[in-house]
Amino acid sequence: MSAQYFGMYDGMCNARTGAGPVRPVAGRLLSLASLPTTGFNITMFSVKTLLDMPRWEAGLVIIIIVALMGYVIIALEWVPHMAILVAAICLLVYGLSRGVSYNDMQSRMVSAVGQGMGALYLFFFIGLLVVALMISGAIPTLMYYGFGMISPGYFYFSAFALSSLIGISLGSSLTTCATVGVAFMGMAHAFHADMAMTAGAVVSGAFFGDKMSPISDTTGIAASIVGSICSITSAT
Repeated sequence: MSAQYFGMYDGMCNARTGAGPVRPVAGRLLSLASLPTTGFNITMFSVKTLLDMPRWEAGLVIIIIVALMGYVIIALEWVPHMAILVAAICLLVYGLSRGVSYNDMQSRMVSAVGQGMGALYLFFFIGLLVVALMISGAIPTLMYYGFGMISPGYFYFSAFALSSLIGISLGSSLTTCATVGVAFMGMAHAFHADMAMTAGAVVSGAFFGDKMSPISDTTGIAASIVGSICSITSAT
């Protein structure tokens, strides 16, 4: 039987020398040196950079790119896609000016996109799942019975709890706010409740449910492209 273990990349995790600790999901601290030398395939994301620069320079580049994207989106009112394109072009020009070849940067971009393909598939299938749940009546039924259990005395808690439940079911915080959030704001107006408190409860519950949902698109894409996972696969 083949067993697969996933450990967090901790410190200097070197597969060839066996140096560096690996902390598995179970929480037990292991060292690569303690693993068998045969029958294991150790796969890690590459952490070698194309350009070595001091921290102050890297921080300055980040600040300039963020400021440039903010100016393009806010001042020029361009769509975010154009802002990302401008930032990518600026980074390419900066890399070329520092002596990095275009082919190396292109290969790194292709590799990064390849690591995120699983998340793109996840986006596609989650969209199909949400549409199927809405058409089948599962989400409207959940909302109907959920609203029936709301008490004016626990209105804010009910707004948070139901928004969390819908967020976990949908895997989308914005969709939750656009569905149950609108209904809760109308109920808050009818109950003469604080509109700001109601909005805070709905948004907090929606984002909490989104991050706890196994079908959340943002959670899936973050887990698929993170570069700090060591995958140790046993061949026996």
